[in-house]
Formats: sequence, structure tokens, C-alpha cells
Amino acid sequence: MVVEMKRLFLALCAFSCALWLGVGLAFAEKRLALVVGINKYSEVPALEKAVGDAEAISQKLSGLGFGVTTVLDADRRTLNRALTQFYAKIEPGDTVLFHYSGHGVAIEGQNYLLPADIPEPDSGQSDLLKSESLPLATLVDTLKAHAK
Repeated sequence: MVVEMKRLFLALCAFSCALWLGVGLAFAEKRLALVVGINKYSEVPALEKAVGDAEAISQKLSGLGFGVTTVLDADRRTLNRALTQFYAKIEPGDTVLFHYSGHGVAIEGQNYLLPADIPEPDSGQSDLLKSESLPLATLVDTLKAHAK
């Protein structure tokens, strides 16, 4: 699982760069970023640097002219609210960047972002993880739909 999380983190970094470059860059009206960092997990191992990474990225993006929303140590409901508010700000042609620093897992070929209140599953409880986390594919599809 640790190897999968490291691969997911690298994939998310690549994803955030690709999303930034790929969505409406040429004719951008606004630059918007949602940056998430989670260190404090209630039932899975805590992280040490995810929040610091998110804060550093937020600061850099602000300096580049992005309107940045930073969400730290968010539970599932807080994360969903932040995403909903972020989606509402997006207009066609905007440059949009999403960055996530925290735990993630790959289950059956799909990637999921874990909120701070993710329950620690017992072996074989992948359905619990899927239902309590954020599917990355859904997030990407929703961002693309709003930016068209």
C-alpha cells in the first residue's frame, strides 16, 4: 500500500501540472487553484509534510496570480464542500489547478484521495475505502466539465 501511495502522489503531482497546462491556458479568464493538504488523519497514519507542501504551493500559486483556496486537514464533508465551492467559481476558459498532498490509494485500477476522517479498513474492505474517499476520476471529470 505504501508503494501504491507513493505512485499515486507522483501521479497527482503530474496530474496537477497536466491539468494546469491542459485546461484553457491559452484564453484563460481567471487562474484558480484548489490546494489540499492533509497531515492529521484520525484512523490511518499521520503525515508530516503534506500540509507544509500545500502551504508552499499555495503561496507560490498566489504569487503567480492564481486565486487560491487552501484546505488543510479536511474531513470528507469539508473536502466535498470545498470542491463544490471551487467548481462554482470555474467559468469556461479559466485556468484551473487542483493539488492534493495526502494519502491516496489505488483500488482495482482506480485512484482515491483519502480525507482526514477516513476509517481504517480491515483487510478486504475496499468498498468501505471507496465509499468514504474521493474518486480521482470523478474529480477530474467534474473539473473538465466546468472548465469547458
